[in-house]
Amino acid sequence: MWLVHTLLLLALLRIQEGSGLQCFSCVGSNDEECNRQGAQQCPRDSDACAIMRGQSGGVMKSCSYKSFCDRALREGSKASGVSVRCCFSNNCNSSSQGSSSHIAASYIRILLALTLGFCILIIS
Repeated sequence: MWLVHTLLLLALLRIQEGSGLQCFSCVGSNDEECNRQGAQQCPRDSDACAIMRGQSGGVMKSCSYKSFCDRALREGSKASGVSVRCCFSNNCNSSSQGSSSHIAASYIRILLALTLGFCILIIS
């Protein structure tokens, strides 16, 4: 039984710790061309993936920060014809549909970790 508790606790810690966000990081004339360049592991403090679209249809995708996304939403783009969209889960910027609705994935991980912790307390 001790082994089961230990394994559950290790799983709980792994879920909470995470290894950082993974985002597509590329520049291309469209989503497909850009995505072929692949995804990358973001720096640990990066908490968003961004998609920036230009007026001529070009796209740039990268790791980003929620503070940048909030500011882009609040102030809009300073450059005419440029749009910025953000999302908050692994590889969520694979298409141009990124949005803040993906933040729910982070909350689900936290809820799962708390549920596992609660189960460990009840079983003990």
